Amino acid sequence: MEDRTSSNNPFEDGTAAFGGSSTPWVAGDLVSSKEPLRKSLYKVRDLPGQEASGRKTQESGKVLHPFNMELADSMIEVSPYHGSCQATLVSATVGCGLGVIDEEATSQAKAGLAQSSTADAAGKLPVIDHERTEELYDKLDAMCEHDFDHLMAQVAGNYWGVGNAYMECGRDSQDQLASLYWLPAPDVYRTHYLDKRRDRFYFTLFNGYNDGEVIFSRWRKMQEVRSADEVSLERQEILNEVVDFTRPTTRWEGYGAPHWLAAVPYMDVDVRALQRVSDYMFNGGMPQNMLFLGGMPINGEQLLKMREVMSGASGSRQGQSALFTMPSSSKDRAWVEHIKVGDSVEGTGFQDMHGTINLSVASANQVPPVLAGITTPGKMGAANEMAQAIMTMQSNVISPVQNYLAKRLNRTLFSTIGGLAGFTGTKVRFKTWHEAMDMAALNTVARQREQVAAAPDRDPDEGLKR
Repeated sequence: MEDRTSSNNPFEDGTAAFGGSSTPWVAGDLVSSKEPLRKSLYKVRDLPGQEASGRKTQESGKVLHPFNMELADSMIEVSPYHGSCQATLVSATVGCGLGVIDEEATSQAKAGLAQSSTADAAGKLPVIDHERTEELYDKLDAMCEHDFDHLMAQVAGNYWGVGNAYMECGRDSQDQLASLYWLPAPDVYRTHYLDKRRDRFYFTLFNGYNDGEVIFSRWRKMQEVRSADEVSLERQEILNEVVDFTRPTTRWEGYGAPHWLAAVPYMDVDVRALQRVSDYMFNGGMPQNMLFLGGMPINGEQLLKMREVMSGASGSRQGQSALFTMPSSSKDRAWVEHIKVGDSVEGTGFQDMHGTINLSVASANQVPPVLAGITTPGKMGAANEMAQAIMTMQSNVISPVQNYLAKRLNRTLFSTIGGLAGFTGTKVRFKTWHEAMDMAALNTVARQREQVAAAPDRDPDEGLKR
């Protein structure tokens, strides 16, 4: 298979995020670098030059992206806490791996016929057949460029990052699944047939491969594509299928949307503020001091002398005293006022604003601050903050997405029709954080009570009282 990945780096022209150009790239470019910040949320929907975004074009049936997915995908390179949140979401969703469900053991556990230790998470999750899971991984890993967990991390990264993810599935001459690839979401477009029916469409990839576009069918819809008069496969040697994963939204039809888009204005402000601090620290034309003169007119010779004196008091002579006298009449007396411009930068204003923005970014990503690396004042060393954050995020954010991804895999890769040989009809699920770590070890309060209970002549109900 050809390498069909494309660069999502907005800095290909050599422009760095903070410097290297008179107009550095900032988060606002996700929408439009020339638009006022207050219009950012309104411009996310429609990109410049794409008036029909989110709708089918009249010429080709291609549904344009409703927002700039390439820049959205690269936002992890701009906002460190957004990148941390995205990494946390991906790790929590697919980082613990896939498991084959043992349906018989699960039924017994739910019926109370097995011991509670038999069922994962005390019977709340379907029981995993670990031996069968190893067999599945041996087969799936051989079908991927790296391994299946790596592929799912890319899929989950696109799902959380841009709200859309795509997995390419190739078949051999026997019509059996033989290869799996990740397709970068910013390069994939949903394309409708000329009959304009909403339930009939295929996918096209645009990234320079094969001097044009690559066509993919939906799962088990290859005959539909081949029989369409408007679809030409003359320049393609193969036709593969695509399994798509879409985060639902009511904003537009055909594509999903990430929930962090509401944080775009906050990240924009944060980057601009950091640019100002960066310019100040590297003395990129930002004045440190301003001197105001008033009270009487000053001729050019006096002004030149004053500049020489002020310049001599900086650099290697900084800290030395400088004396300058200027004659004045009894009626007109000159006054001088010195203002240090750097006070607002050197103070805590930027730090306070930066902290508030980071909390907003974490909230938009639905990640508890402690899991994004943000320390909340007043909660440092809290007894069970980490455990509570993990349980809350798992139940409210991660589990619904894990169920959705597993459902898509069960109905495609492991379906009874066209599924993976030897695993057709198999049901899988993604493992949770609860299974991968010792949650009791994270609960400081519980550990303290155990220590109290183990002590002689101590009542646990008395707590830590002496």
